Amino acid sequence: SFIEKKELLDLLCFKPGNPIDAVTVRQGIKRAFLKGAFDDISIETTDEEKTKVIINVKEMDFIKKVYVEGDYDLPRKFIKNTFFLKEEQTIRYDMIEDAIQHLRNQIANRGYPHPSINVKIERTKAPCRVNLRLQIQTGEPERIRKIIISGGPEEIKRRISLSEGDIYDQVELEKDLQKIKTQYKKDGYVKTNIGPYTFSDGTLTIFFHPGEHLMISVEGNSVISTKDLIKEMPFFE
Repeated sequence: SFIEKKELLDLLCFKPGNPIDAVTVRQGIKRAFLKGAFDDISIETTDEEKTKVIINVKEMDFIKKVYVEGDYDLPRKFIKNTFFLKEEQTIRYDMIEDAIQHLRNQIANRGYPHPSINVKIERTKAPCRVNLRLQIQTGEPERIRKIIISGGPEEIKRRISLSEGDIYDQVELEKDLQKIKTQYKKDGYVKTNIGPYTFSDGTLTIFFHPGEHLMISVEGNSVISTKDLIKEMPFFE
């Protein structure tokens, strides 16, 4: 049991000889639920000279360990961190399907579009403790056969870490595109657009428009440097 009998009785404010009223019962149950260890709590009383109180509780299960098993080409740490259900947390059985779908989507974004994921739940010897076994097959990856920069210079290819023959990792691609856009802004370009991009039959097409190159000339300044003045100019905003 996660909570000892005495602690539960203290939370409910139940002591032999004390009167019982509906307000006290509701407040006690609320305090017990705030511990985050119960799925359900109900209280019954008997119609006897000495009233007996029967407390029925259904405790939540806690996750002891999450194991990653199977044939997968992604880091084990990435899989565990991406999966919603974590070790030493209460298990929400109604969230398992959502957790699987989220993990499946993230694996697909990493270039493995058809992963197989199953979750096996096993009870441990300790009460209210379970282990989760993630059984994963990432499957065959999608690879980039050709990269086309539409509307922009070919040198953009050299700024992208992905190249022809690599796994189509959309997470890394998004990072690279954001870096390119940030660098163009630093170089004095305005209204730079990089993206969207498409991927079909191994061909990655990236739409790119560098925007306008803004040339700023500052004259007559002697006290404040040109660099500091340019920082204060609101043209980009």
